[in-house]
Amino acid sequence: TTGSIDLLGIRFRPGGLGRLLALNAGELTDAVVDLTNFWGHIAQQVWQQLAEAAPENRICLCQELLRARANGQIQIDPFLQHCVIGIEASRGGLRIDDLERETGFSARQLERKFARHLGISPKTFARIVRFRGVVTATAGPDPPDWARLAADFGFADQPHLIREFKSFSGLTPAAYLHAATRPLEDVGFLQDRLSAAS
Repeated sequence: TTGSIDLLGIRFRPGGLGRLLALNAGELTDAVVDLTNFWGHIAQQVWQQLAEAAPENRICLCQELLRARANGQIQIDPFLQHCVIGIEASRGGLRIDDLERETGFSARQLERKFARHLGISPKTFARIVRFRGVVTATAGPDPPDWARLAADFGFADQPHLIREFKSFSGLTPAAYLHAATRPLEDVGFLQDRLSAAS
């Protein structure tokens, strides 16, 4: 993109958005949906307030609006939270059949649960977690050792890492690092900010 860009994003923990908007996350996968579909005329008021606010005040305004809307109810399904924590702790390496054994749910039940709350399959979520891990691991000052990273993150080999990286970023790892103007910075989750302010 070129020119001036004005973006504001809100990041929810995996599974957190559905409780706030009372929706099936699978219905939003790969889609752009207007907030008015969920909040009606209130969404127009939200957009107006954000448009009138100074850029540095928009985050606080979003937090206040969502805190009022959530009424303390941004809770994640405990079963899903357990699965998400396991996948994140393994850096995306936790196998789905291990999740089946651990939870007693079948692969199909896991698929339905993830589709409803995250909009993606457990396998896709694990791939995303692993991709983010690789990107974060490349943020140091030294050039990355791609073969070592492939082994560390459980890829079959370096070409497998490159294919996975390209499927998420559209670039090879080397091209991505060359194009990046600054290292990936992780951003906090809305739920953490709301909890800390309570």
